[in-house]
Amino acid sequence: MKLPPNETLGDYFGVRKEKGEPGLPTLSVTMYDGLVDRSDLDRTMQTNLAPDQHLKVREGDIAYNMMRMWQGAFGRAEKDGIVSPAYVVVEPLGAMDSRFAAHWFKTARMIHLFWAYSYGLTEDRLRLYLDDFCQIPASPPPLPEQRKIVDILDTWDHAISQTGALIEAKQKLLNGLIRKLSQNRWMPIALGDLGRWVSGGTPSKSNAGFWQGKIPWVSPKDMSGWRIQQTDDCISSDAIHQSSTRLVPPGTVLVVTRSGVLRNTVPSGVVEMEAAFNQDIKALLVDGPWSGSLIALVLRWSSDKIRQSCVKSGTTVESIDLEALKSFAILLPRGSGAIEEAQSIIVRQAMELDLLGEQLKLLRVQKDGLVGKLIGCGQRFIFPRSAA
Repeated sequence: MKLPPNETLGDYFGVRKEKGEPGLPTLSVTMYDGLVDRSDLDRTMQTNLAPDQHLKVREGDIAYNMMRMWQGAFGRAEKDGIVSPAYVVVEPLGAMDSRFAAHWFKTARMIHLFWAYSYGLTEDRLRLYLDDFCQIPASPPPLPEQRKIVDILDTWDHAISQTGALIEAKQKLLNGLIRKLSQNRWMPIALGDLGRWVSGGTPSKSNAGFWQGKIPWVSPKDMSGWRIQQTDDCISSDAIHQSSTRLVPPGTVLVVTRSGVLRNTVPSGVVEMEAAFNQDIKALLVDGPWSGSLIALVLRWSSDKIRQSCVKSGTTVESIDLEALKSFAILLPRGSGAIEEAQSIIVRQAMELDLLGEQLKLLRVQKDGLVGKLIGCGQRFIFPRSAA
């Protein structure tokens, strides 16, 4: 069998050590968005270094964070700029298209090699130095094939980006609709007046039979979205009868009342099937003309206010004061016409948003599959250390 050539990344990239220049934008490497303008980051990042104490990065270069490259912290420069001197900047040589490298370096095999060639006393101190980067074995496809691969993957990236932007716009539209409608004919109603609040529980983990049923059992990890349609765990009917958990019908609103996530948000949702739930959640059995879907969406829209008013401070694990929650008033429509309008418009928009979210997940799965087919899992273009 013909062995692959002993090529390394050093055959495809050269180091750039040019000093920065005044007037160029300062760029930062992020874990998920690549190389971005530092001014666009949410967090404030101050530096006392002059431009010429930075490294210059030219369009098409790749800059990476030595301490986080093994986690995929790198970016391709879409324009000239300056970066921290703590980064490494490499430029593609004649046989490498850095647009291809931007996809290639995100594959599981390359991430593994970046980890394998990083050094440090502990994992959180691993560093991929330039010399070691250049020693990583690699044999990419010819340049024309690289460009064909880039064209295909960039099409998927564009679709992912467009769908993400559409989701963001749709979310703003939904928030605006709730705000506009609530300012019109909606009135404050205390959560305690919307129905009966009940508690859940956890069946004994030592009884394996309790966890071998088909009854959905909701815990906070299942409440990332406003519609609860499935759960990671299911329990048996014996667990219902022999523990403190209980069944609630479809349309019941669930609110997380004990979890570290309450530092940032108050998750809520509506169950779309009969389900049980754990003790970190309270359930609202709605008694009124409003649907559980509408209430759950308004609760999510009011999450920050609920957190500020009802979350206990100074406790080991963040929790919500139930009486404060029951006293908290949310805005809801009054009158059959206003209720029907709100539930028709708002719930429909939220469901369309969910469909876009599913579409985004599918696009990402499809792109991952394409990466596996076009770039491979290590058999074609990338070889283990022993082959070098």
